[in-house]
Amino acid sequence: MAAADGEGPLRSASAQRSPLLKDGRSGIIDNAVAPGLVDTPWFDGVDGADAAKAHVAGVVPLRRVGRAEDIAGAVHDLAHSSYITGEVLLVDGGGHLLG
Repeated sequence: MAAADGEGPLRSASAQRSPLLKDGRSGIIDNAVAPGLVDTPWFDGVDGADAAKAHVAGVVPLRRVGRAEDIAGAVHDLAHSSYITGEVLLVDGGGHLLG
């Protein structure tokens, strides 16, 4: 989940603003995807993974943990847009809305 207090992906995006202005004039598109918890094989056998997934699924507005397809869809959409740049797309089931 992103924080608006200078931490996380929002801080990273604002720190990149000046280079993005220059890159944009050169036709370079620069975006990022900031995923929430995504259920992947990486979690297999990790202590507490099931509890973490259950917690996230219980609190985020979309009431589930992300899937790899969710992130891939966001990356695909950003990659196929020629008029979006300098954005951090939060793909976290609405978790960033929780504050």
